[in-house]
Amino acid sequence: MWKTILLLCSLACLAHEVTALPCFENVTNCQVLTSHCMYPNPASNFVVFEVDLASEPRGSAIILQDITGRVLRSLLVSSKEQQLVLDSREFAPGTYSVLLQNHGATLETKKLIVRQ
Repeated sequence: MWKTILLLCSLACLAHEVTALPCFENVTNCQVLTSHCMYPNPASNFVVFEVDLASEPRGSAIILQDITGRVLRSLLVSSKEQQLVLDSREFAPGTYSVLLQNHGATLETKKLIVRQ
């Protein structure tokens, strides 16, 4: 069942057709972003990042920062279309910033909520 739910969320995010999609029980939306999608948000066990870059990645990464701007994790993006999974249980409950960077520029910044 989880694979089916993940697939539905993935397809909706990749198609950029929705702004909110119930992906998991107790999760209210799947955020659709210009260049990447992250779900579930809020996250309690894991968060999936789906990247769809307009150009080839060069120094590309998804950066997770705490509220002070301290980098907690950097996930390397190695292809134009990629799915990355982060174990959110490693982080304390709270609000984090997620940045998508490519070619030395920050393309997007979104908020991620981690709950335990």
